[in-house]
Amino acid sequence: MTKKKRAKRMDHVGERGVVTTTATIFPIESKPVLPDVLGDGQTLPHDTPERGIRVHAAPVKTPGYVTWPGDLCAVLLDGAIIPSSVTVLPDPVPDVIELQLSKELIQGLADGPHSIAYRITPLPIGTIQESQHGTFRIDRTPPSGSLLPCIIFPERAELDGVSAAYLDSLPNAELVGTVPPYSEISRDDALDFYLRMRGSTDEHFIGRQMQVADGPCQVKIRLTLGMIDALACDGTLDVWYYVTDIAGNRSQASPSTSLRILGRGAPRVLPPPIIRGMEKGSLTEHDVKPHLHVDIPRSTPAPIPGDIVVLHFGDSSLPALPLCLGDIGDDPMLCVSIPHDIVQTETRREAWTEGGIPCQYDIVRKGVHVPSKIAFARIDPPQQ
Repeated sequence: MTKKKRAKRMDHVGERGVVTTTATIFPIESKPVLPDVLGDGQTLPHDTPERGIRVHAAPVKTPGYVTWPGDLCAVLLDGAIIPSSVTVLPDPVPDVIELQLSKELIQGLADGPHSIAYRITPLPIGTIQESQHGTFRIDRTPPSGSLLPCIIFPERAELDGVSAAYLDSLPNAELVGTVPPYSEISRDDALDFYLRMRGSTDEHFIGRQMQVADGPCQVKIRLTLGMIDALACDGTLDVWYYVTDIAGNRSQASPSTSLRILGRGAPRVLPPPIIRGMEKGSLTEHDVKPHLHVDIPRSTPAPIPGDIVVLHFGDSSLPALPLCLGDIGDDPMLCVSIPHDIVQTETRREAWTEGGIPCQYDIVRKGVHVPSKIAFARIDPPQQ
C-alpha cells in the first residue's frame, strides 16, 4: 500500500495578522456549524459581541485526507485565517471540533453578513482541506428606523371612548387596533404591547404579536373586556409597543395612543329606546307630528347624576340632556321629543326604506359613550 504524501505548506502572515496560504487546497463538503445562530439560520444574538462565537467543525474522514491528532484546525473569516482560532487537534480527534472567535474580534466586525469556513492543516506535511463557506449576520441596530407609528384604533373608539357595553357589541368582544407598516420592517420582528392608566406608574404587558411576512404588513392588537376590568378604574388609557428583532435588539417605545375607558361602574347593557306608537307595528303621521316621542328606560346598573343622554335618530343626533337624581328614579328616565322636520329628513333617506329608521341613545360619562341597543321606527307613508 502506498501512503499519500502530505504536501509542504507555504503560509505567511498578511495584513491585520491574518494568515494566508498559497498551498494546494482540497475542498470538503461540510460547512461550519454555529450553535448560537438564531431561527433564520444566519443572525447571531445581539449579545454575541460580548461573549464571542462558537464554531463547530467536522474532521475529514475521506481516505487519503483523514484528520489526525496534531493537525491544525482554524476558522476562515471573510476569506482569511484567524490566528487566535488555530487549534491543535487532540488524540483522539473528536467528532465535533469546537473553535472560538473571541469577543474582541467580533466587536470589531461591521454589522451585516460575513463569510465563515474552517481549514484543517495536516502536520508535518499534507494537503490542506477547506470546508464550504457559510454565512452569518451581525445586527446591533435597533429595529424600526427613526420613528414607529402609533397604534390606530377604530375612529368611534378614539372619539367616543371605550365602554364595557361598546366592547360587548364588537365581534368577539374585542377592540382591534392596527400597527401600520413601519420603516425597516422585518420578518420575525416581535411587537410587545403595553398599557398604563394615565397618572399611574404601573405598566401592564398585554401580549406579543409576530411579524410573520416579508415586506410591509399590518400587525393587530386586541383589547378585551378582561384587560379593561383588570385595571379596576376609569380614565385615560395609554397603549404602546416595542419592536424586538430576531437578534434581540429592542426599539424605543412607540408613541402611545390614548383611549378614554369606562369599566366596571358604567352601565353594561342598555335597553333600546321606546318609540311611542311603535307598539302598533308602525308609525302614522299622527305619531310624528309635531314631534315623535322617544322614552329612555331605566338600566342596570343605573346611571348616576351628571350622566348625559344623547339620542340618535337615523343620522341625526339630538342635543345632549343631563340626568338629575329625580330622573334616575323614574321609569322611563326621560322623554325625548324629536321634531317633525328631523323625522321627515330621516324618512327621505333611501337607506332606511326597508328596515326602518334606527333609533339609539348613548349614556355619556367622563366623555365615554355607552351605546344602547337599537330600536327601529317604521313610518307609514302619508295618506293621499
